Amino acid sequence: MFLAFLEALRAGGIAATLTEHLALLGALRASLPGSIDVDDFYVLARATYCRDETQLDRFDRVFGQVFRGALAPAGGMGWRRARCPRSGCTSSPSAT
Repeated sequence: MFLAFLEALRAGGIAATLTEHLALLGALRASLPGSIDVDDFYVLARATYCRDETQLDRFDRVFGQVFRGALAPAGGMGWRRARCPRSGCTSSPSAT
């Protein structure tokens, strides 16, 4: 699954490197089992692969395509929009 994510990022226009991918896998391995949720994985992967803000929308699109159904809660990618609407990040989903 994670190799497919790397390939999808590259196909989506993000020049993700194997070094970055290994760094992400190392961070996941170093975390406590069961302590990484969807939000944590999303933020960790986004921080790992996006070099500047021009890549954020492409990353979001690829992440949604690759992990739809596998990681996304029943509401789909709504968790991301609720947490970080276009007007800026909020401290909680209910603050939108």
